[in-house]
Amino acid sequence: MEEAGVRRITRPFQGKRGRLLMAAVFAGALSALTALLALAAPHRSFLHVATNLSTWPGRTFPSSSRASAFADVAISPDGDRVAVVWPEAYQDGGSARGSVFLRWASESTGNGWSSGVQVFAGSAEQCAVRAAVAMTGTTAYVAYVTWSPCDNPSYQTIYYQTYQLGQALGTPQEVTRAVGLGTDPGLTDVDIALDGEGNPHFVYAYFDRTAGGDVGSLYYTWFKDGQKKPQERVSDPDQNARRPAIAWSGDAIHVTWMAEVAVQGGKSYRIYYRRRTLGEGGTWGELRKFFDQGTTYPPFDPDVAACGDQVYVVWDIGYECQEVSSQIQCLQFTLAYIRSGDYGSSWPIDVGGAIWCEVGGTERGQVYVYTSTNSQSIWEYGQFLRPSVALDGQGKPTVAWHVNYGSQSNPNYDILYREAESVPADTSQCISWSEPISLTQNRNGQSASPVVVRSSVSDTYPYLAYVWSSTDSPQAAGADWETYYDGNAYGDYPRVFLPVVFRNYVGGSGGGGGEG
Repeated sequence: MEEAGVRRITRPFQGKRGRLLMAAVFAGALSALTALLALAAPHRSFLHVATNLSTWPGRTFPSSSRASAFADVAISPDGDRVAVVWPEAYQDGGSARGSVFLRWASESTGNGWSSGVQVFAGSAEQCAVRAAVAMTGTTAYVAYVTWSPCDNPSYQTIYYQTYQLGQALGTPQEVTRAVGLGTDPGLTDVDIALDGEGNPHFVYAYFDRTAGGDVGSLYYTWFKDGQKKPQERVSDPDQNARRPAIAWSGDAIHVTWMAEVAVQGGKSYRIYYRRRTLGEGGTWGELRKFFDQGTTYPPFDPDVAACGDQVYVVWDIGYECQEVSSQIQCLQFTLAYIRSGDYGSSWPIDVGGAIWCEVGGTERGQVYVYTSTNSQSIWEYGQFLRPSVALDGQGKPTVAWHVNYGSQSNPNYDILYREAESVPADTSQCISWSEPISLTQNRNGQSASPVVVRSSVSDTYPYLAYVWSSTDSPQAAGADWETYYDGNAYGDYPRVFLPVVFRNYVGGSGGGGGEG
């Protein structure tokens, strides 16, 4: 049976692989079952209640709308503390500019979500456009990209700052700077990961048109004892590389990205991966190419997660796309992943290329195609599927993404996720996945661009941050976007109760009202 918003097809380029008595009996049984489930259902703590983090008591807003950008979420190694960061076009007492906010919560203290911490105050002279977060036990590391001035930047900077939870912000540290941009988009993306000693590692993209074409390059650097190490190039010079993601496990840093590469007669769209050993003398391993297609099935939006010896890369794939005004546009997408079982040293690659699988499918030839778009006319947060992957303590993945149940002109976005049910030891074999779980289907408005994390030791639920708009026309001028968090514990409850349990909840500890 097909689900709304998704159809299952065969991928053409991968091939192979007494009614009253019955009513009375039913009513009695249902009543008894409901009572039993009410007694058996676990206590649902505040970290498993959906919360609007963009608003809290005492916060005032200017007359113009506020707009959260892509949010990020991190969890402490012991699974007790969660932090969410986001850039937001918000400024008290002035015009809206890109500031960076952080809120955090600790399950063990039970105090609910903190009030917002302004990591960076935007102004006309400098505003933030992207933010990412990682955590040690009690410290959040926040990386963010700033443009100066905001509307027509002459230079851009990536900073990182530490925040001792509940205490004080550290001094901003410069990661990299771009000057004399001209028409270049410049620094566009940043991601951060912490190694086992708490050293921050960064990967970022710089887009440069001065080289005679559209060239996006990926760079990496890291800090030890507060000292920045030399910048290293990750991508090859012939790649138009962007959308990097970074993770750490064992003795290695893992980086993935997408790239356009000029080929005879057009462009090739690819997903790449590289690993780097830790330390001063760390070296980059072989450049891995996981996916390579033309304009018909271009890949986008890779993400990477690692835990122990398990490393996963996930991405979305445009389905039956077309070129419009020199831009590839797709209305449908599917999800793919590939995995390593030895810290990224080896991957399932044979003479025919990388052996990837579909998220949800047991063979690459069986594809779930979801509706979305990458049209430039749609709001930025709804483009592609924007998948995110996280691993639990057993190395099992959870993948979250968004899907449009409406149309491009009248969108209706919801967030879905799947959890691995069983993982074969052979990494060339596909995983058995749960059915898609809907996170936001009963919340009015649009929910998009999820980021998922999981604890590696103590938690059994995925935690997600995403952006949400209450309007059905979020691409309209003045639309209001907000940052939401959800820690979905619905797995402990019968699915039939999902639409009614904790829905339309208003309030929440620490002032962050929301819906569960």
